[in-house]
Amino acid sequence: MAKNKLNMKNKNQMNEKAVSGENKKVQDKIEEKINEKQQCDSGNESNPVTPSHEHGEECINGCENDKLVQVKISLPNNASFEATLSTKEPSLELFQVISEREDCCYRTCYQLVTKGIRLDTFTELEKLVNLENGDVIEFVQSDYSTREARDHVRRMCDILNINDISTYVLNKNGSSFNYMGNMKTNVEPDSKEGQMLAVPYDYVLPGAKDLNYSHLVPDMTNKQMKAFNYVGISPFNPPTPQRKLKGDVLYIYVETLEGKCYNITCSYKGWFVNSTSGYKFNSEQSPQHPSIYHELPDLLMSISLGFKKVWPKALKARIDMHVFEKLEATFPSFNWVVPSFEATQDYFRSEDETQIQKTGFEDLLPGGIRDWNEELCNAKDMPKKDFRERLDKDRLFYKSYSDFVKVAVKGAVAIIDGNVPSLNVSDDFKTQMFLYNSIFFSLGYDSKDHYASFGGNDAAHTISNNDLKGAKAFHALDKDGLYNLGLCLVDYKGYRVVCQSIVPGILEREQDADVNYGSVDFGKTVRCDETFAKPLEEVAKEMNSMPHTIVTVNPEGEEVKTKVFTSIETKGLVGKDGRNYVLDLFRTFPPDVNYIEDAKVTSMCEKNGFPKYCKHKVPCLRPEFIETFINSRTEEFFSSLGSAIKENEILKTSKLAFASILEKLCQGDELETEEQTTEGRKVFKELLKKIGSYSDSSIDIRFNNDCYYPGIKFSEDDDIEGHKDLLAESAEYLAFKVIPTFVQELLDTNPSTTPLDGYALSYNMHAKGINMRYLGYIAMLAEGIDKERFAYDLVVGEILARSIKHVFRNYATELPRSYTGSAIVHFLNCVFGNVEYDSKKSLKVKKGKKRSNSNDNNDSQGWKELTTSDVWKNIADDSKKTFDYSLIYKNFDDLCKHMSIKKNVILRRFSKMVGLQFVAKTIKLDGKKLPFSENDLYNMVPVIKHLEPHAKDAYQFQRIGERLVIEGKIEEAQSYITESLQYMNYVYSGLHLDMAASLKIIAKLDYITNNSSSAYINLQKSITITERVRGLDYLFLIHDYITLSLYAFASKDVGASLQYLYRARYLTNVIFGDGHPILATIDGSLSIILYFNCDYDNSGKFFESYMEVIEKNKLKKNGAEKKGITEVDIKTALICRLAASGYAIRGLFREAIKIEKIVYQIYSSFFGKNHGKVLESGQILKDYTEKAVNLQRKLNDAHGNGADIKIGDIISHDIREITHDKMVGFLNVVNGVYFITQDEINTVSASE
Repeated sequence: MAKNKLNMKNKNQMNEKAVSGENKKVQDKIEEKINEKQQCDSGNESNPVTPSHEHGEECINGCENDKLVQVKISLPNNASFEATLSTKEPSLELFQVISEREDCCYRTCYQLVTKGIRLDTFTELEKLVNLENGDVIEFVQSDYSTREARDHVRRMCDILNINDISTYVLNKNGSSFNYMGNMKTNVEPDSKEGQMLAVPYDYVLPGAKDLNYSHLVPDMTNKQMKAFNYVGISPFNPPTPQRKLKGDVLYIYVETLEGKCYNITCSYKGWFVNSTSGYKFNSEQSPQHPSIYHELPDLLMSISLGFKKVWPKALKARIDMHVFEKLEATFPSFNWVVPSFEATQDYFRSEDETQIQKTGFEDLLPGGIRDWNEELCNAKDMPKKDFRERLDKDRLFYKSYSDFVKVAVKGAVAIIDGNVPSLNVSDDFKTQMFLYNSIFFSLGYDSKDHYASFGGNDAAHTISNNDLKGAKAFHALDKDGLYNLGLCLVDYKGYRVVCQSIVPGILEREQDADVNYGSVDFGKTVRCDETFAKPLEEVAKEMNSMPHTIVTVNPEGEEVKTKVFTSIETKGLVGKDGRNYVLDLFRTFPPDVNYIEDAKVTSMCEKNGFPKYCKHKVPCLRPEFIETFINSRTEEFFSSLGSAIKENEILKTSKLAFASILEKLCQGDELETEEQTTEGRKVFKELLKKIGSYSDSSIDIRFNNDCYYPGIKFSEDDDIEGHKDLLAESAEYLAFKVIPTFVQELLDTNPSTTPLDGYALSYNMHAKGINMRYLGYIAMLAEGIDKERFAYDLVVGEILARSIKHVFRNYATELPRSYTGSAIVHFLNCVFGNVEYDSKKSLKVKKGKKRSNSNDNNDSQGWKELTTSDVWKNIADDSKKTFDYSLIYKNFDDLCKHMSIKKNVILRRFSKMVGLQFVAKTIKLDGKKLPFSENDLYNMVPVIKHLEPHAKDAYQFQRIGERLVIEGKIEEAQSYITESLQYMNYVYSGLHLDMAASLKIIAKLDYITNNSSSAYINLQKSITITERVRGLDYLFLIHDYITLSLYAFASKDVGASLQYLYRARYLTNVIFGDGHPILATIDGSLSIILYFNCDYDNSGKFFESYMEVIEKNKLKKNGAEKKGITEVDIKTALICRLAASGYAIRGLFREAIKIEKIVYQIYSSFFGKNHGKVLESGQILKDYTEKAVNLQRKLNDAHGNGADIKIGDIISHDIREITHDKMVGFLNVVNGVYFITQDEINTVSASE
């Protein structure tokens, strides 16, 4: 049973002791109310409804009605296979299974027929045919059309390009790099290859310098396959009308590896070589090649020996790849470091990349262009009463939305690159709007000073981000009758592009026409029609939004009162399709008064410098914090209520039990007497008012999102001062409760919880409900506690990276397209190097420059005048304005003198934030020369923000499984989580991080149940998905590779175990550098495994590195364990024991004794002098001392006799007593995995 089971048990027992009797009943009521509140979560998907077994049973019962039939699939060449099909599902999965077979993956033009009926890809089987067990489904070749012929050629090329570097670099067809699939496993350890794999690479050894990024990406140069020189659509297309009547469909041109050129015709029946020669077209079949082939690869194998040799290898390579290496990543994923590749002739790549209007769906769907709004709304309208319906709904929405994002990203890139015409071309580019494939695009700037009073362009940029947060909340709420737009944000080349689906009819209206809810003129007029009032009133309750009344003046000069339930900026309108749409959701969450000028704050906040300056006037609190704050108010209420009941003279007279009084008051029931009832309700209401509850009968904390909206007048009936007080109290709770607690956790050095990079830091902050604008405040608190901790450098480094991003964003949008690459490299050199402006050199160039015919004017190269001092001045200004933190340094080297921030860490973080891609090579950031050249920068890619739709029911299954693990019901947990993975696979139809999480849990459960081989395989799958979805250097991959090494070693794949740790250590160097606590786990594990592998020299190197990391991150002893010994010390004792043995085996007894003394000291402090472990350590010290004396004596004798000395021959071999199982136990401890028997649990329980 795993350690977390015991921890949970201990925690519960401690809580029971701390909260006993009546106080415990109060605590139970608090938890009950908090759970009730969580079930009405304000749109935050990270806290879904608490799952239950009943939910799981409903899901299972929802699938029991599926009729499963066993059928036989008859394939060409007399092949066949059997399959089990659900009649409730379409035959799409059957087509996918066939497309994965080696003998069928290149076949595209066929039908599946049974009982004379053709199976439809998208129609449920039971609606087409009555299938029974034993029925045969036949694979029938069909006639080609032009579309199918093109698809067939493309399919063949895709198979051959399965390992083509350009496919992965360009993210073609959802392809992305995967390092796991390129690592060698199960290599014989005694073989030459096995011995080479076990030796540490130079670049992962402690102290390695000059980080080489070429090791970040897999080496695929030897895997690429070339089967022909060129294949493309012939310029003789289309067939003439006369040839069409004879059956010609398409002409292609092929140049084989042998250098021969062929013109090939696709007819309705298949492919053949025609008689065209050079520029003279001849459609007749070539007499030298009289055969017709239904599949193009069969024809090419008949005319080219080179193709015939390569094609089977390509098929095998594709089949050998794991399915997760071939599945499409549903959202675009780009790595910031990529291998360079030479341009090659690829017809379909050139067609896809140059025909901007094409999205890839045109040939697959009727009508070509998709109506995204209609698709997304139809998905929302799908029934959701039972499990099957909810699965289908999630599947349809996920598919439509992921396709929407792909097209939006392509459109956004095309717009910034100047390839899409504008709707208002005469306006400034930053205010232009665009239409592309039924998606509306605008840029994140303040067009026509619409947000001038809110902060201009800074406000517009933030508003788009807040709008996305609001869209996420509404999507999670899934309120019937209310619709919001498909939305995603794309940051590219410094621009923010807002991509939205189109409300039917909205482009035909005036801006203020037909708005049924909200205001379009900043509160001068406000509407709230009945069509929106009721649904938004329900939404307001779920999202903790305070209804309020706005007073406006009508044209007759009369005051009009309008009650609204959300911010007045939220617009409600009825589309031409009759649906109610809500737009402009950027004020869905309440304002953060700590960053609103002249806002009302508490005295404590005011003393500490709040409210602080903010570049815009739309700072909002995060939904995660709102939930935390409401939970704290709920706990405060019940605690106060419990005390009031005990102290109230009238309530004291009640004969009811304390818990009964509490329950009756909460439910509004009467007590024993009328006097008690009246007094109880009075106390209840007073306490509700005290915590700021909107309701006087139940806990209902709400916020007025328009409290600080400028220029609006509230009704006298609204307690606006009370609303402001609640916001002020929430801001105080954030600044002086949530954030200080977070800082203390941040300064902890637990490797499993400590953030590795800026992304992890921001992720953790958001999970706690902390906005990034508090980074400066967090840095100030961390500096005051312990400036030497690496976490402080991490926070300041994130401030630096974000400030560089802000400066770069303004810089990049002003660059001429012809100098984009050069200018970006210049900017990077200014940040990471030392660039000074040479005015004399510039003057000479200008004088000697001839007039150019280029469209760029003389000012287009003004970027060359930018210097390091200019950039760092801008960085200092931005860090002060945005984060209230001073970064006043001359350059990066000056910063490094004062802090331990590493250049490569900031480069990676900054590049991922703005979308820079570099060539995979060594970049020397610390040399005297400028670090970057134009050859280092490879590309700029879009950075995408979008909704995160999930398979909700599948996620509930996963939650149930996790809870069952805590309860110790491992087999049931495995069943639930395995089912969750199956449902996720159905909903996502591609790769998703949720699938990786499920596989990771399954792997842990396998390991707990001593099935290390299965754990090994499942975690490999999880890592494959993670790398493809999140990138090769996603920070959580470090933990995954460390765990995978443990599973591999337990499975006796020692070479692979070392490979995984080398990968983890390299990723740590890339992401953070040296010094992070996670390196202690890595180096400790490496020291152990290398010791087991008899590589004592390298084992010693990693041991020394381990001790350095431990010393650097040493915690102050604060009673975390008995007698001041921490879990880290116990791990250290284990590793030191093996390290001492390694030194002793090499005859280095002085070092061995020194290290074993550390073991003795730790055990003595923890167990006491007379414990067996202490006595054992003392005996080892004695043995090492005796062996050292004997060794020295033998060495002296050998020298006296003039004999050759081999230390290995004269050292006793009884030092190394080791088994594989024992080493697995050591690794378990180092990785924080503990197995506890039931007897041990009973002993602990009895002692308590």
